[in-house]
Amino acid sequence: MCGLHECAYNSGMKCEVSLRKDLFGHILVCGGSSMFCGLRERLEREMSFLVSPTVRMRVVAPPGRDCAAWVGGSLLASLQAFQSLWLTKEQYDEHGPSLIHAKAKQITLM
Repeated sequence: MCGLHECAYNSGMKCEVSLRKDLFGHILVCGGSSMFCGLRERLEREMSFLVSPTVRMRVVAPPGRDCAAWVGGSLLASLQAFQSLWLTKEQYDEHGPSLIHAKAKQITLM
């Protein structure tokens, strides 16, 4: 099992070489677990041992990051393009999880 720094590094290394400098230079931690004291500093320190010293690596932990998923979800839900993906409790009760899977396939086609 990998640590967070290894997961972030491995993800970046799977991207095109031309993107890696920008990716490692703009690492954003968000969500409730990003609120652990010292997480940003530790992630930056541990990744600095993995990333080439020629790459300017930066980890950012913005204020309000504990609510980022909710804010992102609410913004996404407000977009008219995503209204066709909404479903009601009645629809879910009638069709079950298969309806969610069908709607998820629509997202990949957007």
